Amino acid sequence: MRLSVRGLGTVAGVAIMAALTLGYVGVLGYFGVMTMIGGGVVAAALGVACIAMAALGAWAVAAEVVFGFRATQLTNRLAREEGLPTDRLPVTESGRRDREAARAALDLLKATPEIGDGEWQAHLRFALLADASGDRRAARRATIAALRAARRSDR
Repeated sequence: MRLSVRGLGTVAGVAIMAALTLGYVGVLGYFGVMTMIGGGVVAAALGVACIAMAALGAWAVAAEVVFGFRATQLTNRLAREEGLPTDRLPVTESGRRDREAARAALDLLKATPEIGDGEWQAHLRFALLADASGDRRAARRATIAALRAARRSDR
């Protein structure tokens, strides 16, 4: 997988944030263990709660990193197979994709017939255009749908 300078910056940012979050989770787990050792029912309950929150935090970081990795792999696959829909969008002076053009392209895509469950490419195109237009929630839902559809089609 080749990374652009922008992609390398994203990977570095994710690595730094994951390391900081895991450091915080580690401190929380340590605090939980030390609190449990302190004795008493309330301290033990607080310690167990801290350990549970640390485990939940570690799981969340791992799940997000795996999601990002899989989404990047699928995006690279789409780029190799047919190109990205965002490549055809105009770029603003700051180097970002023009949101209005992305919204217009997204509206055209929405006007097409319903996306089938097995068409991961259509879901991912929708996700990329939704992200470029600023609708992160719809982009994430569509990316999840694309990952599921790709997993089913690769079987």
